[in-house]
Amino acid sequence: MKCMAGIDIGTTNIKGAVYDEAGRLLAAAKKGYESHTPARNFHEQEPGDWVKGLVEVLEEMVASKTIRANLSAISLSTQGGTVVPVDREGRPVCRAFTWLDRRGLALLDQDKRLRSENLKFYDRTGWRLDSGMSFLPLYWLREQKKDVFAKIDRIMWVNDYVQKEICGNFCQDPSNASISLFYHVAKGAWDQDIMDLLGLTPRYFSEVRNPGTVVGFLKDAYIRKLGLRSKVAVINGAHDQYCAAVAAGTLFSEDILLATGTAWVMFKGADEPLLDR
Repeated sequence: MKCMAGIDIGTTNIKGAVYDEAGRLLAAAKKGYESHTPARNFHEQEPGDWVKGLVEVLEEMVASKTIRANLSAISLSTQGGTVVPVDREGRPVCRAFTWLDRRGLALLDQDKRLRSENLKFYDRTGWRLDSGMSFLPLYWLREQKKDVFAKIDRIMWVNDYVQKEICGNFCQDPSNASISLFYHVAKGAWDQDIMDLLGLTPRYFSEVRNPGTVVGFLKDAYIRKLGLRSKVAVINGAHDQYCAAVAAGTLFSEDILLATGTAWVMFKGADEPLLDR
């Protein structure tokens, strides 16, 4: 018997579940972690808390000897738009800016040239700049913390950062890329015009690979810590709302899902990008 763990790294906690190949639930666990609001409109998290929480959830779920002997794969669903810039050693140069962070909106109000790009962002990414996610916190960092911005070697999000930490390899998936405000959803590629606004190139971003791709294998240190008996594949997952949609059977253009959580999301299937200014 093989079993697999799904881990959801959400806005306020990490949830996990282990299933066997027949889809039977074998174990589940949940751990909360702290968000930081050092000033108005600032919303931050410690990236290390995601990894620590994931390990704690796995520890609880593999208490069963049967699961420890048969766990073969784990995959992540993650909060989207929470960005963590890292240095050449892969260490965060600051706390992660969560998707709730709005510190950059004041700079957007002051920058007429950048405001003029708002519809370009929407037409390419499906998101407007004034959503506040990813791009604007990085823009704020460049304008307000130039020494910190200069240390950035790579722009990561929750999924590829945690992959890097637990297996040493990493990639992005299309659904998390699409909520980053740097990804052209119709072309399926990082958008150079948008990257140019911050002086970035595709080198700063992870390769985009489809969900279901094997990213790597759980590091030996975690195998020993968890008492697992064999190699455990780390599988590329997706943004949490897309995972929820698939799990709920929202697969076709006539399907609509209302997902409730920290954010409430109305999710509709579409055969092609639907852009409505």
